[in-house]
Amino acid sequence: MVSRFSCWKRVRIEALFVAGVGVLETARHLKRDPSTICREFKRAGGGFYDAARAQAAADEWAARPKVATLVADPVLGEAVKQRLARRWSPQALLLRTGLLIWLQQCAI
Repeated sequence: MVSRFSCWKRVRIEALFVAGVGVLETARHLKRDPSTICREFKRAGGGFYDAARAQAAADEWAARPKVATLVADPVLGEAVKQRLARRWSPQALLLRTGLLIWLQQCAI
């Protein structure tokens, strides 16, 4: 499960960044993977890390409601609906619909 940074952790990241602490040490301090810290810095646009701006962007990105994939793609939604009616297992459904999504992306 992916857990988001709390506002407090973003403030801590900013304080460590201002103090000149590097990515690896920041990751160790927060008990997170260094790649997670790097992504957080990249999302902030590099340069200076602003915790308040980063939190606002994260809140906006996580806002609900979002359009569900099966609603946004009626063809895929219908394919899933038909297979569920035929009592396909979740594993088989995921494998086949994943293949459908991949084929659709290749066709674009």
